Amino acid sequence: MKRIFRLLLAVWFLCFCVFTLKKEAIFSSFFHNVKDIFVRQLFQEEKEVVAYDDLYHPYYALLDEKEKRIYAKIIDCTNALETTLKPFDADITEKNIANAYQAVMFDCPELFWLEQGYSYEVLENMGVVSVTLSFHETAVDLAKNQQLFLKASEEIVQNALVYPSDEERERYVHDALCERITYDLEATMNQSAYSALVNHQTVCAGYAKAFQYILKQLSIPCAYVTGSAEGEDHAWNIVYLDGSWWNVDVTWDDELEDPYMFFNLKDDVFDETHARSDISVSLPACE
Repeated sequence: MKRIFRLLLAVWFLCFCVFTLKKEAIFSSFFHNVKDIFVRQLFQEEKEVVAYDDLYHPYYALLDEKEKRIYAKIIDCTNALETTLKPFDADITEKNIANAYQAVMFDCPELFWLEQGYSYEVLENMGVVSVTLSFHETAVDLAKNQQLFLKASEEIVQNALVYPSDEERERYVHDALCERITYDLEATMNQSAYSALVNHQTVCAGYAKAFQYILKQLSIPCAYVTGSAEGEDHAWNIVYLDGSWWNVDVTWDDELEDPYMFFNLKDDVFDETHARSDISVSLPACE
């Protein structure tokens, strides 16, 4: 009798466990389905990824698929002057936002009104659900300021096109920027190409982004690079010519008697004074 009772008890316990597991599985499935529906509505999910040329957008090439979608959305919002960005995916981390945002800032000097700072909202178990962009005051009359920016760059572009080779055009742009720009730590918008091309007063970031933007208009791949030079924070460029990359530091050339001391150098020479940092370390080597 005791054996039968124990057997019945074991069967009851087994059935209870199976029912509990199924109940949890059903509840879990229901929870995830509800979450997925909520996420799609909250994030306005779009799965299509805008493709950007890796050669002209090298930081974009370093991102994962989620970050590439955020990158494209940042560009869209900036061009539309929309300050609120909702990522396409769930489970977006602060790191995803930081990677995508920095990639846009480094790849897209034409977005001169986009400020470096941003804020974001995080929901528990959801990740980052919205990002708030900040725009410089040039966004107030953006059409006018874009026209000034394009006019200043187009003048250099057209003059550079007189030369037959990419290297000669690159050299002309280098010289034109050195002639037009004054290094000024107090310059407004000094982290943008606008400060260099329109205001003619900037720091290393402005030199490098102006050089990057104009070369790209000439179909010469050029990347913005950050790091240090003789121990101080600095920015410069790498340029793609004849199948290989070269280092160029327009800022330093503008301050030296030899205007080409840091023009088109390989890493073995350039690295004696310069060192890349952070995400720029992953850009192609100049060998």
